[in-house]
Amino acid sequence: MMFTFLFLILLLKLNFDIENSMGFEYDSNIFKLSSKEIQEFKTGLYPEKYPYNTLDDLKINSRTTFNLKSAAGCRWAFTVSIKQIINNPQKDFSAFSSSFFTSRNRVSLNIRASYHPPLLIRHYKPLNSTFYIPCKISRKQVSFKIGYKYKNAFLSTEARFWLDDYNKEFSYYDSRNLLFLLNFSTKPTRNTSTSLEYNFTTSKADGRNPDISYVQHGANFEFTIYPGKFRIQKTKLHYNFDYRKYVSDNPPQLDFLHAGRNEIYQDVGFEIQGRLWYGLYSILKVEKEWRQTYSKVYPDIYKLKNYRRLLAELRFIFRI
Repeated sequence: MMFTFLFLILLLKLNFDIENSMGFEYDSNIFKLSSKEIQEFKTGLYPEKYPYNTLDDLKINSRTTFNLKSAAGCRWAFTVSIKQIINNPQKDFSAFSSSFFTSRNRVSLNIRASYHPPLLIRHYKPLNSTFYIPCKISRKQVSFKIGYKYKNAFLSTEARFWLDDYNKEFSYYDSRNLLFLLNFSTKPTRNTSTSLEYNFTTSKADGRNPDISYVQHGANFEFTIYPGKFRIQKTKLHYNFDYRKYVSDNPPQLDFLHAGRNEIYQDVGFEIQGRLWYGLYSILKVEKEWRQTYSKVYPDIYKLKNYRRLLAELRFIFRI
């Protein structure tokens, strides 16, 4: 198998390289608990609801990407990502993705497919049950992206489709999701770039009650500086805003957690990337994320769904 692979590389005149990265990430609220839930966890009176060791945690993030590049400008990549959670290993995570990229003149095309095995979200009570059990989700996704470059400007549009699959006790949450995205980026000066993005998502759940179907509007802004000094390659600021509206047609008395519910997700972050040595790079990222939930049907829902968390990661990248 290995000899066949090497023969194809030589025959097609492909360049082959591997990119490895390892990061250490702090998460202040790994299960995204609300303030009320955090207080419940701290009392220790609900071990069946919160069978977790800590609220915060340290993740060890590793990623390996195998790249094949042709002289014609085509690129194939296969990536394996693994997150190991130190204090709560039941939330370990892995993902696999494959992508194809090509460009001709000013037009580019990127096709990507990914999958992640079941990931623990939290412990919840299924319908008609009085016991808390793990709620897990796996995802299959495919995306198509077309871009057009003109001088210092780049315009792209992307479509993503993914299936969310929950464990059988929560199969009524299974959903089909579709996202459309439009992004415009430009370099106003030699050392700066900006990016502005709008996206729209629609999600249709299999279950009728509860019904977690929603529509979502999102916007993202990035501003990047390329200092070119002190081995610093770039520094980036970003802000993301998402507005989600649940579209359950259920009467409020049957689905009070979703009927009439709206959410706002926001995150703001800072990133700095530098070159440590030939082929060795480092990235420092700090991000603040929070969710605000509103409902005329259940005004106190914010006590269950609002959360805040801080993420900080130091990552090292090595290219072979």
